Amino acid sequence: MRNFEKSIQKCLQQFESFGKLYFTPKQLFYELCRLQRSPIGLKSTTAAKLFGLSAIPAMFFAKQNPKKVFGFLSASAIAFSALAVSKQIPRTLPPPILWQEFEEKLSNYLQNNKIDGLLKIGKNVKLTNEIPDDLTLYGLPKLLICESDEIAQMLRANQFHLQTPCGVLSLKEASPLSDNFQNMLSSAEEAQVFYLHDASWQAISLIPDLHRILSLNYEIPLRPLGLRPIHAQRLHLFAQKEIDFSPNVDLAKISYLDEKEKTWLKSGFKTEVSAVAPVRLLRVLRRLILGVEVPTRNWQIGLPNKNMGFM
Repeated sequence: MRNFEKSIQKCLQQFESFGKLYFTPKQLFYELCRLQRSPIGLKSTTAAKLFGLSAIPAMFFAKQNPKKVFGFLSASAIAFSALAVSKQIPRTLPPPILWQEFEEKLSNYLQNNKIDGLLKIGKNVKLTNEIPDDLTLYGLPKLLICESDEIAQMLRANQFHLQTPCGVLSLKEASPLSDNFQNMLSSAEEAQVFYLHDASWQAISLIPDLHRILSLNYEIPLRPLGLRPIHAQRLHLFAQKEIDFSPNVDLAKISYLDEKEKTWLKSGFKTEVSAVAPVRLLRVLRRLILGVEVPTRNWQIGLPNKNMGFM
């Protein structure tokens, strides 16, 4: 239990470094998983700096033994390049600990300790009943639908809906959309609805039918902002195999998925949005909802189209 307490404290220190932050038990679980995960390669900038540092002392011996110095620098360049490349290789990683084991230890920990910012997730939250009457008189230009109840509550707790501004509902709350939200979307010019989902067969298979599920006007565009298998693999997010997985929906209509991603999904793998660090999630969603462009970098050339997925 002591090791668990120390690990939890390190995770909380990481969260606290960003200021006041609310997070779910699942997000704390994945932060602990990242803490216990073995390092994977090096960032390209870090690898370049380390190579530069290793080259400085070698240069003092360049005149005395140029061949050995050249050999050392060549070997160092190859080693650090390999570490940088290893960091970019997509891979599917299982979590180092089980959620059930973490949940039990966390429950025991909370008996004698308090964690600031940890949300007590409610299962039957009805945000639609909390809308002030006068607010329904205005248009709502943006609405974010979260597949996960927990993520929807986490975003609202962090005032994401006020900072953006963008309404936030869980898929359960929005199926179907209430009259209030229907009217607010219809009153707005160029209204948009976004769908934040896990990288899973079940979540992605809903996309073609989501307008009907939400009772959403087909003239209002609906944009997926969820995880894709390639995002989960490139970011080295933790993935788990779904229990009793039996795909019964054809993903042929999801044109932006390549065959490798479909195979990954058919194998029963699932990566939750909760596996994304909460601060990264807030920043990326804020950028995409507000339409803020990111400077294009060379390493981004091989990434998937960000209009189809959010990472």
